[in-house]
Amino acid sequence: RRLFAPRSRSAGVTAMTLKAGEVRAYLLANGVTKAQYDKAEGRGLSGLQELAESVNCTLKDEETVRMAVAAASAEKKATTSEAALTPLTAEERKRFAAAFEHFDKDKSGELDVKEFRSAMLDSGMCPYPYEQEELFKTADMDGSGTITFEEYCHFIQVYRAKQSWWERLMESAMDCLSPKPSYLTNPTLRFVRKMKHAGCTRSAIDAFVHNYEQLRSAASMMIPEDAIFPVDQLPALEDISVQPDRSLLQHTVMLKLNGGLGTGMGLEKAKSLLPISGDDTFLDLIAKQVLHMRHASGGSLAFLLMNSFSTSADSMALLKHNFPNLSNEGELPLEFLQNKAPKVSAADLSPASWPANPELEWCPPGHGDLYPAMEGSGTLDRLLREGYKYMFVSNSD
Repeated sequence: RRLFAPRSRSAGVTAMTLKAGEVRAYLLANGVTKAQYDKAEGRGLSGLQELAESVNCTLKDEETVRMAVAAASAEKKATTSEAALTPLTAEERKRFAAAFEHFDKDKSGELDVKEFRSAMLDSGMCPYPYEQEELFKTADMDGSGTITFEEYCHFIQVYRAKQSWWERLMESAMDCLSPKPSYLTNPTLRFVRKMKHAGCTRSAIDAFVHNYEQLRSAASMMIPEDAIFPVDQLPALEDISVQPDRSLLQHTVMLKLNGGLGTGMGLEKAKSLLPISGDDTFLDLIAKQVLHMRHASGGSLAFLLMNSFSTSADSMALLKHNFPNLSNEGELPLEFLQNKAPKVSAADLSPASWPANPELEWCPPGHGDLYPAMEGSGTLDRLLREGYKYMFVSNSD
């Protein structure tokens, strides 16, 4: 109700349209006691205005009063509701993360209004259409116009806290009766999510998905004899006339595949660190060969290692210690990392899980990863930009 009925404008008095609750809340928030307020209210508008002035505030600026009351109400509500929110379980966060990622169609890491609506409905929340825009504003805590994952989780907690027991029951029933979405049940998508969370590149994910789908299809990867045809003829080396051109070395990079640990041989470091000639390891001989070719040709032969997450540290430490002058010209580094692939459980082809040491859930994907790793790491683009045209590739061991 209005505290004071509007007076005629002809009387030259501006009508006060503040509600009694707003005036009361404003004055109490500014230090007025309930007894003081009740006494002043009996005297009408002038009594309340005098009371306001006694605590160094005024009722004349009605917009300021409303804003102060609204802010105090919001703060009180937030404090109360935060304490009443039920934390999400780890399993719930995992499911909501899957929904969030699935409906984030532009992969921005945030949801717009349309994406938010889809994720909300898919996560078991069933608001009326007219509620959805207001709910989006509620979820957008920083007013950015988009929803982050943490804002989304907080919104779900707030949304649940406001539901009646009947609404919660109905939504739980619908969630149980509805089929689970494909992004939760499709095994391929489970691997994709795991690789995305680990920061794997799009090239790495696409390569793994291709291989994994072949594994699931149970298709034979063998080439049958009847699909093989002999080569009729090849040119003989003696018939080929070649003039060596050392200048081509300036456009050539020597790449050594150095991702294997040799665990089958009982090793825990890169196989290239095995001593094979006196104190020289495979990697020592490779470095000496590169330096010799640079010296003999008078040019700059570029050198690269494709290391894995398991071999990088030890291999680079040896090169830095034994061959500090091995670095390439320009900004070309000495290594790039091959990708890592999630291990697949043999029992059901699901992602392998090892909570005690999650690093053991991953493995190097093998030398076939050369092309996805070069593209995904940006190494291919860098080599092309710097004018390289040829690459010699071999195993480090």
